[in-house]
Amino acid sequence: MSTIHIDPLEELVRDCQMGQLIDWYSLETIKEVLEQTAGEAKRRYANDAFGFSSRELRDKFDRFSDDVRAFFQAFAATFEPALLVMAWEMIQGIEIETLEVSFKHKCHFSMQVKLRRDGTIHPDWDEHADTFESENIFDLRLVRHFVPFRVKQGPLIASFHSLFLRSPDSVDANTGGG
Repeated sequence: MSTIHIDPLEELVRDCQMGQLIDWYSLETIKEVLEQTAGEAKRRYANDAFGFSSRELRDKFDRFSDDVRAFFQAFAATFEPALLVMAWEMIQGIEIETLEVSFKHKCHFSMQVKLRRDGTIHPDWDEHADTFESENIFDLRLVRHFVPFRVKQGPLIASFHSLFLRSPDSVDANTGGG
């Protein structure tokens, strides 16, 4: 009897209910983008950067599956390493300070997100570590994961979430709840 070996990253992506990423692209492409994302995170946040290895993502998934699921949903929206770093930081609870979108029909698109941190920025970080920009209109798909709130002081965008928080098997067909 032979044993089938499944790549740990493939298993993780499928556990996140995002197996279509492998079907649409390839496992090698996903690995390459994760390596680029790790490099971008290291450039921005030095030794405080998350490494985006399959082991680190699996460890996080085992503790907070919705966080990793949200990250792979961001991955489905963009392959831009900087924006994947932004999504990860938001998933970890970093709020948006500013969101600027500029669009003119058939002329241009740009989006800039600046994250807001309490306290001081670490001296080893890039001075623009928390500013993320894109001119790719398809990156606008990330905005659907932003969770807006209105508080006494005004509007805020406090997090980045997966579009579904439970597996389809856990939803009660009669109530829609778990």
